Formats: sequence, C-alpha cells, structure tokens
Amino acid sequence: MFISAPNRYENDEVPLSIQTLEFTRSFFTEIDHTYVNPISDEFIDDINTALVDLKPWYKGGGYNKPYLTFNEYMTWSMVSLYAIDNYSAHDYKYIKNYTEKFMVNKRGFYKFKAFNNELIRLYKNKSIDKKITDLYPEIINWISKKSKST
Repeated sequence: MFISAPNRYENDEVPLSIQTLEFTRSFFTEIDHTYVNPISDEFIDDINTALVDLKPWYKGGGYNKPYLTFNEYMTWSMVSLYAIDNYSAHDYKYIKNYTEKFMVNKRGFYKFKAFNNELIRLYKNKSIDKKITDLYPEIINWISKKSKST
C-alpha cells in the first residue's frame, strides 16, 4: 500500500477543505482495495471475459490484466459512492470531478468517467436491502456490453 504524505496536497492557492478531500481520496483508494479485491475474486472469470481487450479501457502499464484494471476502476469509483453519503453536495461534486479527471487524464483509465457515472446510477437506484457488493454483476455486465460496442 502506498499513501503520500499529507504535505503532497499542500497548496496555498487551494483551500484547506479541498486539500483534505484530495488527501482523503488518496488514503481511501489504497485502503479500499482490502474490500474491493476480495469481492472481485468472486467474479474473476466474469471480469476476465468482460475486459478481454484492455486497450479501450486502459493505456497499459502496471494494471495490464483485467482483474487489476477492474479493481482500479471499482476502488476509485467507491470514492464517489462514499462522497454521496458523507460529503456536502459541493464537496461531492468536486471530488467526483477531480477523481474522474485524474483517472482519465493522469492515469489513462479512459472509460472511468462513464464507469463512475454508471456505478453511481446503480448505487442511487438500488433497493435499500442491496449492498454495493450486490452491484458487481450489474457493473461487470455493463462493462461487457461497453466492450462489445467498442
């Protein structure tokens, strides 16, 4: 696990509240792998089938397997789901946009914004008795459909 020191986010031109959101996102995405990855293990065959061609989804590099790519998408999207329930509308919008731009432009996860929006849609429309883990088949199915249309 790698977590940057809090001073990485220090910037006199950015309000402290925004710096805190960015640091929280960094911390959250590393710790969240301990929750996301074991659930992904249960769906590894479906993930491998849905993401058989990674080129439209990821620029290549350290996450060059469907499982690794999916876990990055899922882990980073969890930030938005967490923010929906725990942040003000303003802070939620900021962290969602910040995360989407970072994932697409800096990390090369080309379809992250679409993935994030779909997972948010599924989360907002789920029944109260459903857990996030229950959304895995639906988001994997969405990926599979998107992969076929690319």
